[in-house]
Amino acid sequence: MDSDSGCVTGFYLGFESTGSHEVGLALRHAILRNHYRTEYELQETWHLYGIPEYIMTDRAKEFKSEHLRQVSLQFCFMGSLHKFPQAGGLVETIFDTINKEVLKKYGGYTGSKTEEHPPEAEKTAWITLHKL
Repeated sequence: MDSDSGCVTGFYLGFESTGSHEVGLALRHAILRNHYRTEYELQETWHLYGIPEYIMTDRAKEFKSEHLRQVSLQFCFMGSLHKFPQAGGLVETIFDTINKEVLKKYGGYTGSKTEEHPPEAEKTAWITLHKL
């Protein structure tokens, strides 16, 4: 996410647990110019792309990996960890919006609080990437 404009510059959507490979794919999407086929019926084109000057991350292991360090060296951008957890609020807002406005509409959505999960959520939890 671009901290100046608040725009999402790149993403990776998948079913794997997040690791440095998935972070690298999201960075790839942010760096390369993107072209989408007509069946996506996009209302706007994606004009944000390019190598960032730096990326600010939390302290998750995928951001502290040797793999991501090598990617940042290859593309000449700096990696920096948030000084405190509240500093990550900008991107967390996007995740909250995706959860509440998109994922909640599909069967099996459980939300972030384990104690509030519906009892049948596990049985109806499925979605394809195409449907999403």
